[in-house]
Amino acid sequence: STGTGLGFSIINEFDVSYMETNSDDLYAMLYEDNADLIKNSLSKYADIYHSVENSKISRYDILENNITKTTFENGISIYANHSSKEQQSPIGVIKGYDFVMERGAENEN
Repeated sequence: STGTGLGFSIINEFDVSYMETNSDDLYAMLYEDNADLIKNSLSKYADIYHSVENSKISRYDILENNITKTTFENGISIYANHSSKEQQSPIGVIKGYDFVMERGAENEN
């Protein structure tokens, strides 16, 4: 919801030397452990990405319950839950760390 895409850092094999690093992005990184997560995330994100590509963010709101709303120039809004638990939003319940797209009136088709 910040105008960025998905990104993944993965490796083929784990090495114990990774445990000695201070890197925050070297957790849950084995491809075989995360392949389904990556595929599912990309599939879900594709529809949203294509709906907002070439459209600038016109508004960003921080709502209650760790929910944010990003509104794009084309009328589409993305509600994101930034907590691990499901939360109530203006468009219904959103699962933990999930997001939901709301199409504006001009995007109903």
